[in-house]
Amino acid sequence: MHGNVRLQSMVKNARSDQLLAMTQPGNILWAPREYELIHLGNTPAEMALLHHYLQRAPVSEGFLWRRWVYQLWDCVDTLVHSGQFDRPRFDHARQQLLPWLG
Repeated sequence: MHGNVRLQSMVKNARSDQLLAMTQPGNILWAPREYELIHLGNTPAEMALLHHYLQRAPVSEGFLWRRWVYQLWDCVDTLVHSGQFDRPRFDHARQQLLPWLG
């Protein structure tokens, strides 16, 4: 479990597009495989990578709503550990989760 999969954490070979390394790991030791995907989707490039990944390694249908729970959890974890709270990200995840709760 890397715990911080983002485009800026990936080191790739510019010529072959091969992934060489992952940097800046998170502070999580275990989680479902799908948890790694929660940081992908903030930019168009990340969304493209997420869709490409899901085409090759599908996750359960429940990921569609759990993704937002994971993002809420990550926002609170960041607040507890660093004192920083990403209110826009939290609010967006909350809004995306609400339809699944009703």
